[in-house]
Amino acid sequence: MIFSNPGTLFGNLTLKALEKDDYVSSIRNKLLAEAFYLTGDIEKYGTGFIRIRKKLNELKTATCKISETGDFFRVELLDIRSGDLEGVSKTPGKTPGKMSGKTLVQILKILSREPHLTIPEIVKKIQKSDSATQRAIRKLCEAGFIDRVGSAKAGYWKVLVSQSEIDGNK
Repeated sequence: MIFSNPGTLFGNLTLKALEKDDYVSSIRNKLLAEAFYLTGDIEKYGTGFIRIRKKLNELKTATCKISETGDFFRVELLDIRSGDLEGVSKTPGKTPGKMSGKTLVQILKILSREPHLTIPEIVKKIQKSDSATQRAIRKLCEAGFIDRVGSAKAGYWKVLVSQSEIDGNK
């Protein structure tokens, strides 16, 4: 799902600030904001992104991508199971290489069964290049779906979503 709005972020708000829960927003049109508040269309000023991130964290298989392009502000709600993580990075201005959502889910399924696999072993199982596999794993880590515990040789992958969430049954 994509939300787009003409205009850029208002005031001193930046994309980097929106990634944290302590940003301070400014109201561009106080009368319009008050009207939306009084009609119940908004709950509280300046908490939208915090509440969106909280809900997405509860879902565990979704994240969002925020960008500014020219005179437009854009928010994309993304679901790993549908392949929507294409090009997602939590680092503004950096976009990982192409990797399909199907491959990301394949890696999640493999790691949930075999968490002690090394990257070369994952490469063999998914039959992708070393660099593509590393990008996919980095993408899964940045999105909060997996975490590496311990060293590269002796550690393991901790899958942070349930099998039913990976399969799309939640």
